[in-house]
Amino acid sequence: MAADMYHPKPVDPLSYRMRLVIAVTCPPPCHHRRQGRLDEWVWRFNLDLSMKLYQFHARLKCSVCGRKEARLDFPQWR
Repeated sequence: MAADMYHPKPVDPLSYRMRLVIAVTCPPPCHHRRQGRLDEWVWRFNLDLSMKLYQFHARLKCSVCGRKEARLDFPQWR
């Protein structure tokens, strides 16, 4: 597990990072951006708490254009 709360490791389970604020950004030309706490995404999409951050990132796709190349950012810690 990562000790630094501002730079989570990809192998951290979602249950360990529930209060983490994430931002998902679609690359150009779409530039669609969604931001929220990880726990809101977990409950909304009924995700397994043992899922790793890298597995969560692999499942992301843009809700506007549907591309799966969305970038995952960690803008701040609440």
